[in-house]
Order: sequence, then C-alpha cells, then structure tokens
Amino acid sequence: MRKYYIFAIALVALVVFVSGCAYQNTNQTSQIPTKTYAAGGVSFEYPDTWNLTSSVNANKTIITISDPEFTGNNGTSGDAAIVVRVAKTGNMTMDSIKSSLLKNLNQTNGTSTTRTVNGITANESTYNTQTNNTTAQIKFVDFEKDNFIYLIMLATVNKDAQSQQKYYDVVINSFKPQ
Repeated sequence: MRKYYIFAIALVALVVFVSGCAYQNTNQTSQIPTKTYAAGGVSFEYPDTWNLTSSVNANKTIITISDPEFTGNNGTSGDAAIVVRVAKTGNMTMDSIKSSLLKNLNQTNGTSTTRTVNGITANESTYNTQTNNTTAQIKFVDFEKDNFIYLIMLATVNKDAQSQQKYYDVVINSFKPQ
C-alpha cells in the first residue's frame, strides 16, 4: 500500500511539472485595452493609453502614436510608432522613405526577416541605435498593396524592446489596409 502512495504522489508531481512547463500564453495582446483607428486607407488597434495624431490626404497618410512616457519625456524614453501610407511613385519608394526616417540615426546590427500582416507578406527590419546617450531599437514593417506603400515604424527608446513587443503586436496584428 505504501508503494502505491509513493507512486501516486510521484505521478501527480510529474503531471503538475509537465503541464506547468508546457503552458505558454501566446496571446498577450488580447489583455491590452485598445482603441481603433480607421481613416486614410488604414485601420488598426493601438493601446488605449497611447496618444495619436494623424495627417491624411488623398495620396498620403501619416499617423503617430506614442505612450505617455514617450510623450511626457519628449521622446527620450518610451514607445512610439509611425504609420505611413503613401502612393508609390517614381521618386517615392520604400527605400527612400526608410532612408529619410533613418538618416539622422547611427543604426547598427540591422536584421531582416518577413512576417505576415493581414495576409500580406511584409518585410521586417530591426536596427539598434545610439545617439547622445539615448539607445533605441527601431523596427520597420513594410509592404506594398494596390500601388500604395505601407510602413509601420516602431521605436523603443531607453527601454527593453522585447518587453514592449506586446504593444507593437497590437498594432501589427490588427493592421489592415482599406
């Protein structure tokens, strides 16, 4: 009888251990309260505590969103994103847009991969920068659709970028060209 109890306890401990190690919460973004932006040819959700400004016309949409820390510290720390939708022309290309956004930064360690945004294969480039005692990670997610260029630039300034990814996932995972 004693062997049975030891076996039962060991079995319960093993089940608890295995189930605890195998559990993985893959959807942290659903726990973040959001607002929805829908205008200028794009729609997406963003954290409800973030500030949003936009400029929209027929050929160009520029939206900036930032957390209260970024806004309150004049961009010296916190998180921000810029969403750009622009008509593709001979002199307006994805490379020219990225170059203009990166021109004043000392970027290093650039990496590139692909990801899916609303069923569209998008490029994702990540850069680490350091300028005037400020470290940042800049991430670009970009693609083209229906002769428009879409670019989402995400910036984490003086913070751990990995810990902020869930906020960016809210924007990217809900992003839809209209």
